[in-house]
Amino acid sequence: MNAAATHDHPSAAAKPGYDAGAWIFIWLAWLVAFGFWALSVATAFGILAAMANPAPTAQAQELGAGGIGFSLITIIAVAALGIAMAWAAFQYATRDKRMDPITEQATEDLYDAVEAAGGDDAISTSPEAEKRGEAVKH
Repeated sequence: MNAAATHDHPSAAAKPGYDAGAWIFIWLAWLVAFGFWALSVATAFGILAAMANPAPTAQAQELGAGGIGFSLITIIAVAALGIAMAWAAFQYATRDKRMDPITEQATEDLYDAVEAAGGDDAISTSPEAEKRGEAVKH
């Protein structure tokens, strides 16, 4: 088929911006993501079912909360960490960027004051040092 025939019979592959490889990759990525999600949900339901049905040989007084601790660590703690990281990223992205030079100058001034006082090892801000007049005032 020559180039003129391609323009006479437009197909999906001839459309501008269409990339068959990209579409195949996206569909495969969605398929893999769905498989991972299904496995994760099945595992979570299996853990919850195991917590609700203890082993038949266990005595009532010997039951522990090991499954609950595992769930707290793997589900709730990871979710809390993700929320904290998302909040921090949002705070950084929405900061007032006009304040960056002022913040940098304040940090540089603080470092200069510490160096002028003899470095970190010579500074004490304990209440006892303040009473003796040894604490560095900024």
